[in-house]
Amino acid sequence: MQLIVRAMTVVSCLTSVFLLSGCGAGPSQQLSSHPMITTASVPNGMLDAPYTETIQASGGVAPFTWTVSVGALPHNLTLSASSTNAVTISGTPDVAEQGVAFSIKVTDSGNQSDSHSYSVSVLFEPDPTTLTPGSITFSCVASLIFTGCTPPQTATLTNTGASTLNVLGISISGLYFSQTNNCPGTLEPGQSCAMRVTFDGPASRTQPKKETFTGSLFVYDGATQNPQEVALTGTTSGVP
Repeated sequence: MQLIVRAMTVVSCLTSVFLLSGCGAGPSQQLSSHPMITTASVPNGMLDAPYTETIQASGGVAPFTWTVSVGALPHNLTLSASSTNAVTISGTPDVAEQGVAFSIKVTDSGNQSDSHSYSVSVLFEPDPTTLTPGSITFSCVASLIFTGCTPPQTATLTNTGASTLNVLGISISGLYFSQTNNCPGTLEPGQSCAMRVTFDGPASRTQPKKETFTGSLFVYDGATQNPQEVALTGTTSGVP
């Protein structure tokens, strides 16, 4: 009987070790989350005009290392030296280019990494459209008093050019995100249209938990090769 009890104790200890818990000694330990690049896109640049954009990451353990892991930045742009969770692309592009594709990689002190792909054009003139804001954040909460998500938010597309703009399409990605819009097939100079973005996170389920969902709103027009993008983030939290 003692042998059986002792064997069961050993199995229990091994299970606890596997789950990163101490067996009868000390507090449990948990692995840190891996780094995740949160900057969904970077804007196009203009020929012979200074360009500076920051790419941000969350999670992971400092110090960090940033690299261009695939492709190359547009000519005369460089990636700054950074050991923090943010890095800067800067310089003055001196060659007009369309759709320069590259990937940025971040690695933390635990050798955990994440990478994200980008595409940037260097234009002779500024983009003839603006899409604002650049990012939208939602939150949902479940409690004994209130359950629900923040109201829908609006992104606006404006034709800032001097000629008619063709709006080719609008799409959205990511779980629980949806959109409706009043954008016509063309926008005249100075004209705007709106996209109503909604996040309906799973906040009212029986056992809600803290989660983060990401997505993007894409607008395709006839002025640029790459779609314009609004980064979307939705968080859920609550009491079980």
